[in-house]
Amino acid sequence: MPPIQHWSQDIWVAQLQADQMSLTEELDQLFQSLESTEQMPHVVIDLVNVKHMVSSHLSQLLRVRKIAITRDRKLRLATPNDQLWALFLTTGLDKVFTFTQDVGSALAGLQMSE
Repeated sequence: MPPIQHWSQDIWVAQLQADQMSLTEELDQLFQSLESTEQMPHVVIDLVNVKHMVSSHLSQLLRVRKIAITRDRKLRLATPNDQLWALFLTTGLDKVFTFTQDVGSALAGLQMSE
């Protein structure tokens, strides 16, 4: 399970790890946790430790995004490195996800929008 901080009652921060197998499992477990939560929070996914992703990880992120949209919640991806940012640009997902430079900016933006 990714280390999930319940930053507030309404916001969770998930810090993903770099290793490919862990990343797959963590994204799946995050989705399952969100799906089973009665009052789904807004979610910040911190990518600071993630060096690269494959298409299955992008699919998993899209699943998390879909459940957030379905439940009228927001998802922010924080701290993507240059390689990840290039991947999001190449796939067109830079227009699908909302990115922030760091977790603090994501949290501030979510608090201001409430």
